[in-house]
Amino acid sequence: MQKILTGIALLLLAGGGLAAQILEPVKWQFSQEKAGDNEIILYIEATIDDNWYLYGQEIPEGGPIPTFIHIDQSEHFELIGQVEDLVEPEIKFDPFFSMDLPLFSNEARFSQRARILTANEFVITGFVEFMSCDDERCLPPQEREFSFVINEGRSPAEPADETAPAISAQAADPETEEPEAADPYATEPAPDPEPDPATIEEGYQADPGRPEETGTAARNLWVFFFIAFAGGLAGLLTPCVFPMIPMTVSFFMQKQSGRLNSIINAFVFGLSIIAVYTSLGLLVSLTSVGAGFANQLSSHWLPNIIFFLLFIAFAASFFGLFEIVLPGSLATKADRKAEGGGYVGSFFMALTLVIVSLSCVGPIVGALLVEAATGAGVKPVIGMFGFSLAFAIPFTLLAIFPSWLDKLPKSGGWLNSVKVVLGFIVLAFSLRFLMVVDQIYHWGILTRDIFLAIWIVIFFLLGLYLLGKLRFAHDSEVKHITVPRLFLAI
Repeated sequence: MQKILTGIALLLLAGGGLAAQILEPVKWQFSQEKAGDNEIILYIEATIDDNWYLYGQEIPEGGPIPTFIHIDQSEHFELIGQVEDLVEPEIKFDPFFSMDLPLFSNEARFSQRARILTANEFVITGFVEFMSCDDERCLPPQEREFSFVINEGRSPAEPADETAPAISAQAADPETEEPEAADPYATEPAPDPEPDPATIEEGYQADPGRPEETGTAARNLWVFFFIAFAGGLAGLLTPCVFPMIPMTVSFFMQKQSGRLNSIINAFVFGLSIIAVYTSLGLLVSLTSVGAGFANQLSSHWLPNIIFFLLFIAFAASFFGLFEIVLPGSLATKADRKAEGGGYVGSFFMALTLVIVSLSCVGPIVGALLVEAATGAGVKPVIGMFGFSLAFAIPFTLLAIFPSWLDKLPKSGGWLNSVKVVLGFIVLAFSLRFLMVVDQIYHWGILTRDIFLAIWIVIFFLLGLYLLGKLRFAHDSEVKHITVPRLFLAI
């Protein structure tokens, strides 16, 4: 059973990693061009995925993070003018910030002229700060560093004073800032390290000979489907569900007559589980359809705070503070209907299983629905289908092959360990919603460093729990640590 527990936990962590993967809808490329004997033009170009957009340089107060190009000051060059837009941004209404904003779609191109003040080789460095969104979400502000090798192949110039203040490309004014003259008596320093070509030209250059990728949304749905599927497998290993497997299947099989009838009713039973959960996803989908609603859920402070508190409640439920249960009368009525047998009885047996199991899988279902509600209209249906498919397959197979029940591991304290591990994971992902609010409204409280520090604490405590150094009320004593559990703790 330790192998099953380890496998499911690793699958959940891998799925969580996929969910939290850093999307890169904007890819950057940097190049330069001579514009005379002593002048060059620096080009900063962005290729933007379909359905994504990049904000312009001039953003009204209260808006998102603008695209900002920063160039480090050096005595070897001076900037001429400001960064220019080579592609005119479109002015569109942005539902995230409820204002008209300049947006770049498909591509964005910027240029900055510079005057060269030395004949020696040197490097111009800097970074681009930007923020990108699509119809469903906004990504946190990101930075991309760049460097341009100037006068390549000539003797290296004296390194610029690292203590000199930085200057932004937007703020340069050659009329008021005169370059400092180079010292003709300065000794020649050791050559600078050769710059990494990967940093000179960063990003991905789209191939004009092939169509642009259009499957980003489909890939995201597939990732969410597999995460939901992993959540269904984890739900099977909770204290409310796993002990019900032999009882449900045994009771179910007693009502059947004949092998063919048994197989048909087993499939009806499994399909009914899928239908119940998928109907729940369809209900959420129908009430949250439309990009405008999804934008409000994913960007407005109130829904994100509510979702954050919900995830905290789900984690507390997994830790054993309380249970999420439906009224017992619903399960009693469904169970009475199931006693009639036949296809109708199989459906109500599935409904009974769903109602009773919600005390343990309710937080998983709730977390999936909350995450799905902020995405595409079909996402809740996809999530509930993936979850219920993983949930229904074992029950269906065991109903068809009841002899497999003898091979199931015995119930024990490991079931509660699964719940607690899920609690730590849900607690970690609750910060996602709080971070969205912090980034959009520029509070600067939950920065990336603080976010990572909290995650370190959460998963450090999870490691202590897996090692048996931290115990909850319903946990059994860990007398020894198995090798798989040790690796999972690490």
